[in-house]
Amino acid sequence: MDIIKEKNPTPPLGVVAAIVNGFEAVQAHLWLILPPIVLDMLFWLGPQLSIPNSILNQFKVLYEVNPVLEESIPQEQFLEVFAQFNLLTSLSPSFIGVPSLVKAKLIVESTPLGLASRVTLGNEGQIAIVTLGMLLIGFILTTLYFKLIAGAVAKDTDHIVRKSVGAILKASLRVLGFTILLSIIIAVCSGFLFAFSAILGQFISWIILPIILIGFSMMLWLLLFNGFAIHGMMMQDYGIFKAIQNSIALVRVNASQMTSLFLLAYILYVGLRVIWAYPETNMWLFGIGIVGHAFIATAVLAATFVFYQDRMRWQREMEALSTNAQS
Repeated sequence: MDIIKEKNPTPPLGVVAAIVNGFEAVQAHLWLILPPIVLDMLFWLGPQLSIPNSILNQFKVLYEVNPVLEESIPQEQFLEVFAQFNLLTSLSPSFIGVPSLVKAKLIVESTPLGLASRVTLGNEGQIAIVTLGMLLIGFILTTLYFKLIAGAVAKDTDHIVRKSVGAILKASLRVLGFTILLSIIIAVCSGFLFAFSAILGQFISWIILPIILIGFSMMLWLLLFNGFAIHGMMMQDYGIFKAIQNSIALVRVNASQMTSLFLLAYILYVGLRVIWAYPETNMWLFGIGIVGHAFIATAVLAATFVFYQDRMRWQREMEALSTNAQS
């Protein structure tokens, strides 16, 4: 009986256990929350890079030429947000970058130090260069952040710190390439679905909503099956397509558990973010919110790495057990 028990793989961690282990990993390595704290402090108290009025005037002309835009996004609301948008927040690329509480608030008019200082860029060329530069730096920071979390979960942070600059840049290019690839697929599929629904809707008006819902569901499944691609790049040093292949294989076996993990992580992150973002940006209390948000966001991310690592361990042990049984 003892021999049989030794051969049986340890059952994989459940969703709640993965969440708990993620929080414990961050608690044991509190310095992991420094990247989101430093970025948010920069976005909050640092100078803001603003868009010149010449660009805003072009958007006004766009609204005049296309009045239908007013129905989807009111011009006044759009221009207000766009005029106060801080280009510096491009250091935290949307959806995949280092988590930012300040970026989620969109507008920071004042801080405890007074009115937010703004630096207006001169022209479209400067905007393009600065935004592109911020995004590239942002992807490098994101990769380093993910690598540090992966190292903490794997209990190998020293190895991550010793990695060369070239290795970090290589991983950053993979993350950037994966993001571009996924964005292109989503954009092409979305364009096709909207065009198809618009054409078909001329003959069958009620068909538009079901097509959009089906398309939205397909996008969610696309994101779900690629949910562990970044983890493969960070923990296994996989290339883009190997990481995608690994993620799809892992999700096929653990779809329900992974869905539960991501749903619980999303509820924790978004639910608590509402609390952290409640203080006004002109109060020092908002700084406490930044720290709390950084801890929760990092712990939730660490939980997904814990889940990934343990499921990969379980998968390898099951494959080894199957191979031994056949031999």
